[in-house]
Amino acid sequence: MPRFLQDLSNSLALKLLVATTNQGKATEIESALVEMFEEIVSLSDFHSITPPVEIGRTFPDNARLKASYYRETTGSVSTEWALLRAIARSITTNLEKVDRVRFLVGGREAPSLGGHISLAGPFR
Repeated sequence: MPRFLQDLSNSLALKLLVATTNQGKATEIESALVEMFEEIVSLSDFHSITPPVEIGRTFPDNARLKASYYRETTGSVSTEWALLRAIARSITTNLEKVDRVRFLVGGREAPSLGGHISLAGPFR
């Protein structure tokens, strides 16, 4: 299997979406789980996701509702995210002096990729 596809496969297998826009909460969860996942992302990494309406009667009901909603909503976006991460990983692995990759849109910096993926910072 080509290295690029292997990297893509690995990043898809060990990814965790922390369904919060609270950066403090996301950082705390990431630090607790960093050893278990190749990649941890939060909702702040995705620009165009609207939160679901919480119609459950209990906290666990709403937690299940949100987990299902975000899994479905971020499915294709997660694939785009994994693809960008795999490209960045392939470049940083194969080019000694490169440790971060920045993606441009039309040759210019952009806040996001199609309104989905944040391009605010470099990928590692």
